[in-house]
Amino acid sequence: MTFDDPGGWEAGLVKVKQNLSTLRTVLSKKCKSFARAVVTTVPPLPKLLAPKGGDEDYRHLWTTFNDELLQLSSPRFFVLDVQEFFMKDGLLQEDLFESFMGHGAKRRKDRLHINHNGMNAIEEALRTVPPFQRTAKNNL
Repeated sequence: MTFDDPGGWEAGLVKVKQNLSTLRTVLSKKCKSFARAVVTTVPPLPKLLAPKGGDEDYRHLWTTFNDELLQLSSPRFFVLDVQEFFMKDGLLQEDLFESFMGHGAKRRKDRLHINHNGMNAIEEALRTVPPFQRTAKNNL
């Protein structure tokens, strides 16, 4: 999908809606045996969202997806917004992502995959999840 193609933007939004619908179905039907599920939003990705070299269409899709995902939050399905854990002073912390992937001739720029420090940021974010309060009506 490219946004230069006619219908590329609309196709992106359709895909976002399909992914959210699939996630909603999985959570409502497959996760009933769990007391609670915690899902994080998609962190800001430097390759797609950085002020220099980013893409406004991807930024809008990312924002739309995360906003819609946050609306799925319920007592049994908690959506944790991790964006603030990847930002400092309003700037994306690119050092939380791999700069390069691969070795030798296969080495390429990355800036999509979370590195060890990024995983620590997610771990820190997970510590902020409020405790689960079991009630008689803990439904999705």
